[in-house]
Amino acid sequence: MKVFSRLTWVLLLASFASLGCQQAQNPEPTPSASPPVDVHYGAGFFPPDEGSGARWMGDEGILTLKNTHRDMVLHLRGWAVDGLDSPPTISILINGDALESITGTMDFDKEIEVAAAKQGPGASSELVIRTDKSYVPAEAGKGPDQRRLGLLIINVSWEPLSSP
Repeated sequence: MKVFSRLTWVLLLASFASLGCQQAQNPEPTPSASPPVDVHYGAGFFPPDEGSGARWMGDEGILTLKNTHRDMVLHLRGWAVDGLDSPPTISILINGDALESITGTMDFDKEIEVAAAKQGPGASSELVIRTDKSYVPAEAGKGPDQRRLGLLIINVSWEPLSSP
């Protein structure tokens, strides 16, 4: 009985020692010096696609961006829903003012500089993304999806403008 107990203790101690080694080899990630600035998806966006974080929107989607009161860069990446007869016109507005219009392409990857003055005095800014083309895939015979889809937004970032 004593041999079994000693063997059990040796195995337990060896297990704990190996766990300690694994933790030393894989330390916790350190937080970045500047945490990402908040971007919140609002009206017009569907919940994120499972596993990707990408979000579909219909004709219009609204994002809320934290107002930093400094010059920023908005990065938008996405594409139009498959099955359109031609590329859509995509309009991007901040607080009601036009920022960018994207035409002639089914996919986009844009970096747009946004001056501090365009953000206004509030705590947040409203970013509106609009497309002039969308459809319901189920109604078009393109699958069972009943949602009105226009754009898939793959990535949105809102970062301070780097100094030259």
